[in-house]
Amino acid sequence: MGTVERWCLLNLPLRYVDRRHRVARLRGSNLAPLLSETSARLLAELKAKPDVKLCPPCAAARLQVTRWDALKSIRELVAHGEVACGLFLCSSCPNRELVAFLRPVPFTRAAPAPRRRVLIVDGAEDLRWMYAIFLRDEGFEVSMAPDGATGLGIAQLERPDIIVLDPAMPGMNGLEVIRRLKDDTRTRSIPILIVTALARTTDAQDALAAGASGCCMKPYVPEALLHQITLLLPQSG
Repeated sequence: MGTVERWCLLNLPLRYVDRRHRVARLRGSNLAPLLSETSARLLAELKAKPDVKLCPPCAAARLQVTRWDALKSIRELVAHGEVACGLFLCSSCPNRELVAFLRPVPFTRAAPAPRRRVLIVDGAEDLRWMYAIFLRDEGFEVSMAPDGATGLGIAQLERPDIIVLDPAMPGMNGLEVIRRLKDDTRTRSIPILIVTALARTTDAQDALAAGASGCCMKPYVPEALLHQITLLLPQSG
């Protein structure tokens, strides 16, 4: 099995495996997703001979499908919970490969970890939505506010895990929002990430002096924002 196939087997996101998996994830369903026809056939093959271990090429040959379809089916069965993967000798060929096999004990899915909540306070609607969509795809709960006063109210009500704040807003500006957050015992400990343009470095310096925890300069790619959020989030547990 090639390097690309190994990577796909271990890292292929569920949204690329089967559309029904994606629907179940987006709806937050606790029900086990339905299996595709190829996955159901592969599961039947493994259940018929519980000691069998199959690498993707041999699984593809048995099912008479492409190797890519076999990879997708193995990944789907792993996500479903009845099949595991490991580095063993394949039962159908002499190669030591990353193979699929039935789990030896009943599988209990761990309870999902609580999702961290991010509050985005930014006057630019397109930016708010762009980064909200990205962060939701990364597993965060996201709230949004178009101005400082609204953001302050949401922060006091929801107590998010982190606040992403543009200090340059009309009305109640970012500095005033930071001061009020830090004066309130309900929100004092929430880390605040400032996002501001390179031309407004003074805003960032003032915000950090007022109690902000970090700064991300615009323009920035979503991954840079995620990196800064991850650094500032308090460690759970």
